Amino acid sequence: MHALKFERDHGKAAGLFRRALALNPGALLLLGEIALLRGDEVAATERLEAVCRTNPRAAGGLFLLGYLRWRQGDSAGARDRLRQARAALGPD
Repeated sequence: MHALKFERDHGKAAGLFRRALALNPGALLLLGEIALLRGDEVAATERLEAVCRTNPRAAGGLFLLGYLRWRQGDSAGARDRLRQARAALGPD
């Protein structure tokens, strides 16, 4: 059995997930995460907002949008997105 090796090649990963997106729209969340890892907050925000538009219960996307708002100094916007993320998870 061949062991998988994790490499920090975000560009390659993004390309693979773009292809996956054609088969599964859920890959858009991963593309947003990769953009965030690469430091491209504009692309990350665009992709994560698209995820949340297509799935209002996308808690991961809402959480990361809250993080991005916090990084931009928008405390109120961050709190709002984090509340939305918590609500999207549903009851414990």
